[in-house]
Amino acid sequence: LLYTSYIYGNALTDNYSKIEKQNIELSDNEKKYRRLFESSNDAIILIDNKSYFDCNLKTFSLFQCTKEYIISKEPHLFSPEFQPDGQASKEKAD
Repeated sequence: LLYTSYIYGNALTDNYSKIEKQNIELSDNEKKYRRLFESSNDAIILIDNKSYFDCNLKTFSLFQCTKEYIISKEPHLFSPEFQPDGQASKEKAD
């Protein structure tokens, strides 16, 4: 029973170390990609569930607006009612 507890304890410690290392790598990657996202010379807008949920600083300078103006809005709200091909902007955005 003691040997089983010893093996189990070592396995838990090993798993914890691996998870901790992965969390550090994940955090480092998130910081790196956030830095790239924010320093891009292109406007980047991220969409989830048909709504904007994040955008970089270039977006605000390009469109001369605030974060509150864009976030949680749907793309079709920033387009004309119909696209050049005649399709409704809301349908095309969906």
